[in-house]
Amino acid sequence: MKFRGKHILCPTPDSCRSFLLWWTLFTVLLPAIILGFTEPYSLTTVLASLLLPGGVYLLLMRLCRRPGIGMLALFPFMFFAAFQIVIINLFNGSVIATDMFTNLFTTTPSEAGELLGNMIPALILICALYLPPIIIGIYLVREKVEYTARQNVSLLRWGIGSLLCGLVCVGISEVRNSKFSIKEHIYPVNVFYNIYVSCHYWNLSENFLESTAGFRYNPVRSALPVDSLTGQKPREIYVLVVGEASRAASWGLFGYERNTTPNLLANKGVVPFGNVFTQSNATHKSVPIILSSCSAENYDSLYVRKGVVTLFKEAGFRTAFISNEPLNHSLIDYFADEADTLIRLEPVGTDKPDSTPDGKLLEYVEQQINSTNEDLFIVLHTYGSHFDYRKRYPKKYARFKPDEYTSTSIRTRQELVNAYDNTIYYTDYVLDRLMRLLEKSGACSALMYCADHGEDLMDDKRERFLHASPTTTYYQLHVASFAWFSNLYQSLKPQIIETAKANGGKPATSANVFPTITDIAGLSTPYVNKQESLVNPSFKVMPRQYVNDHCNPIPVAYTGLTRYDVEQFEKRGLTLDGLSIELKSY
Repeated sequence: MKFRGKHILCPTPDSCRSFLLWWTLFTVLLPAIILGFTEPYSLTTVLASLLLPGGVYLLLMRLCRRPGIGMLALFPFMFFAAFQIVIINLFNGSVIATDMFTNLFTTTPSEAGELLGNMIPALILICALYLPPIIIGIYLVREKVEYTARQNVSLLRWGIGSLLCGLVCVGISEVRNSKFSIKEHIYPVNVFYNIYVSCHYWNLSENFLESTAGFRYNPVRSALPVDSLTGQKPREIYVLVVGEASRAASWGLFGYERNTTPNLLANKGVVPFGNVFTQSNATHKSVPIILSSCSAENYDSLYVRKGVVTLFKEAGFRTAFISNEPLNHSLIDYFADEADTLIRLEPVGTDKPDSTPDGKLLEYVEQQINSTNEDLFIVLHTYGSHFDYRKRYPKKYARFKPDEYTSTSIRTRQELVNAYDNTIYYTDYVLDRLMRLLEKSGACSALMYCADHGEDLMDDKRERFLHASPTTTYYQLHVASFAWFSNLYQSLKPQIIETAKANGGKPATSANVFPTITDIAGLSTPYVNKQESLVNPSFKVMPRQYVNDHCNPIPVAYTGLTRYDVEQFEKRGLTLDGLSIELKSY
């Protein structure tokens, strides 16, 4: 072998060097191979996902002229391949979604550590697959090893042939299915397209203050009747509680066989909303929908409208946003900043969200109630049932045992379920204490709770775990939601409570929270349709939509649900708005 006209010693035989090149190619194609089995792709789409990128990789290695440089040139693809394998390990399939990239910027180091700490086998596999090509590539670059003439020809021949065959397969897929597209169904093109979409919405978020500077809700407020004894209008206090990863299937309030919510079940002021679906299984999408007048149908309006706090401020309420969530650089932070008082349990710059249980929020709620006689609106953003579950409740609330687990696997599922159920049990305690505080204040008060999304707990043969997956499940969609009304509120507005009970089992989504809490408070605005309020007689059931990975509305039935999910919906008497589950092949 010659390099710049000089003979050099090749550290490996040609056959060994060829093996290293093909091994590198295999590692970057491995995600496409796995996705071919896990995704509803047609044979031509699977072949296109292997041949088209494979041809590009081979030609790229050929253009680099040296095997070491060629192997290192594929490093970006190795990085995304490793990321993709992590996603497959978490969700048993699915391409790296737009939300996954957004989560990289909105997830704190402690949250990531809790998750990655339970993925040691997958991380070991990634290191075994991708470290050798990188290390060997660096070595070959240092030794200035070149391709042989035969390898040059092979790379060129196989690269062009693979590329052409891949294009043919793409053409066949396009003819067979009009919904097929390279940017959505060919790995890794879809990954890079998702990066683009994520950056687009991140940029919109970064410009939120400028784009909403002149926004006004212009609300109209219905006055409460004057007390006949005091001659004054009663004070009003309304609270919106945003839950975290709290699936309805694990709440005793919604029929779970374990009594995880004894206090809520015993409280006569509680009105359950038992048929609420989230419009997104990712926090950075779902919470802004809860806090705003926007929904899946007009999702982009999130970036030109302010949140529920601003609406109540314009209506004359003093406002407070009390959060047990760390800063996550999303729209949630902007909505929180709108409040007159913003309290974060963890100081800005820290990353210890598991050190403070949600019960600590109650101290600040009491302070806000006692610090003023003004009408008050409070948003509580809880940490709820976010993994790691054992860190979400004090030990004395460990009602279901054993709740200690050393890993997240099917072998430790019962311990995981016990710990998760303990988070719900503790949430029940916190909410009960909160309602007692509101009742004690003597104000005309009400509360609405809604979780941002649900959670998978390896409930069936798919062994799905956590949330935010590119495809949904019943457990991620069906969320806990309810309203509570104080005794004074019930006496002043009995029709609201009766209407809430009548609508309690009707199909709704997390987008109905904003219209409902504003209607409970007697507020009207051109940006809210009364037909979307669960406490309004004019409430109208509408087909439920979901924000897909590219922020477009789609029917919930078309979010990747399977027969396992249909069985759970049917078991609980829930419908998918008359839509059938489609098994699509691209």
